[in-house]
Amino acid sequence: PLQFLYLIVPHRNAHPMPRQHLLMLLALAAVGAGAVTCRDVAGNSTTRCVTVDVPAPAAQPVCDAEPTGACDLATAFALANATADRAVTIVLATDSRVALLAPPRNTTVRVVADNGRRAVTGAAPPLLSVPSGAAVRLSGVAFPAGGAAGPMYGSVVSNAGVLELERCVFSGWAWAASDTGAMTSFATVSAAVVSNAATGVLRLDGTAFSDCSGTAGAWAALFTTAGASFVAVQNRGAAYMNGACAFNGITASALAASGDHGTPIGGASAFASGGGVANLDGGVVRVTGCTFANNTATASASSPVGDVTATASGYAVNNADGTAVLDGAVFAAQNVTLGNGTRNVCVGCTADSESRVVGGGAFATCADAPGAYACQAHASCRDAPNGFGYRCVCGAGYVAANATACVASV
Repeated sequence: PLQFLYLIVPHRNAHPMPRQHLLMLLALAAVGAGAVTCRDVAGNSTTRCVTVDVPAPAAQPVCDAEPTGACDLATAFALANATADRAVTIVLATDSRVALLAPPRNTTVRVVADNGRRAVTGAAPPLLSVPSGAAVRLSGVAFPAGGAAGPMYGSVVSNAGVLELERCVFSGWAWAASDTGAMTSFATVSAAVVSNAATGVLRLDGTAFSDCSGTAGAWAALFTTAGASFVAVQNRGAAYMNGACAFNGITASALAASGDHGTPIGGASAFASGGGVANLDGGVVRVTGCTFANNTATASASSPVGDVTATASGYAVNNADGTAVLDGAVFAAQNVTLGNGTRNVCVGCTADSESRVVGGGAFATCADAPGAYACQAHASCRDAPNGFGYRCVCGAGYVAANATACVASV
C-alpha cells in the first residue's frame, strides 16, 4: 500500500532504517492490509514472533506464531526476556486492554497491527513505559482514551530507551485536577501524552495527536490557585518527527474562582501552558512535514477582593531550552515559543498570518542559516514572513528535491 512508501524513501534528516525494519515494511506492503501474520513480518529472522489474539490475560496464557486463543499483549511483551536474542515481534490481531506494558531492560519488542490499526486501551494512564536499554516499535496502534481522566501528573506513554511510533494515534485523553476549600484551594495538572526522558530516543512517523487536554480548577476559597501544563509530546532527549504527523486540538486550561467570605482579603491566580511539543533541558527536536492546528491554552481568574492574575501560553512548539529544527512544518493560527539562547531552524515552513514567533529566541534567517540547513546550489534563500525562518526557492529549470536542495527538472 502507498502509505508505506514514505517510510521506505529516506529523508535527508532521517536516521538510517535498520535492515530488519525495512524488510518488515516491504513484507507488510506486499501482503496488504488485513493479511499480516507472523509469516509475513518474520521472514528469515530468528527473532520469535507471536500472535496476540485475546484482549485481556487468559487464565493460562499461551503464545505462538499461530493464533492460540490465549495470547494477550502483556504476556507477549514479557516473552522478550525469555528469548535467546532478547527480542520478540508481536502481531496484534485484536484490540487489547492493558494495565501497564513495561518491557524488560535490554530487550527489543516490535508490535504490528494485523489489519493496519488495532487499539490499546486501559483504565487510566500510563499504558506503556519503556525503560533505559529497551527498544519498542509500534506500527498501526491506536491509543484512544479508554477510562477515567488521567491523574494530575504523568503520561500515556513514557520513554527512557528507544521508542518508535509509526502510524499511531492518540486521541481523547484528558487530565483533570479540581480542589475546593475555605481558606485556600490549589489545583495543578502537569502531564504529557508522550514523555521522552533525557536518555530517550523518540521517533514518530505519521503519528497523530488529537483532542487531548489538561484542565485545572480551584474553587470557592479565599485564595485559589490553578495551574495547567499539558502537551502532546514532552521531550528532554532526542525526538525525531517525520511523515504526516499531526498535532490538533491539544489544550491546557486553568480556572481559579475565589468565593465571597465577607473578608477584605482574598485573591485568585490561574496559569495555563501547553500545546503540541515542549522541548526542555537541552533536548533536541527535529520535525519534518508535521502540521499544527488548534493547540491552545486558556486561563481565567476571579475574586471579589484582592489580586487577580491569569496568564496563558499556547503553542505548537515550545523550545524552552535546546535545539529545534523544523523542516516543512505547517502552522495554522499557532504560536511557536523560542527561549533565550536556544538554537532554532525553520526551513520551508508554512505559517498563516495568525501564527507568531514569541519568546526571547528566534529562528535562523538566510543570513545565519546553519551550514547543514543552508540553501544549496541552484536555490536562492528568502526569509519567511512573521519570523518563521526561511525558504529555498529553486531557479529556472530546477525543482525542489527537499527543503534546501534543487535538481534539474525533466
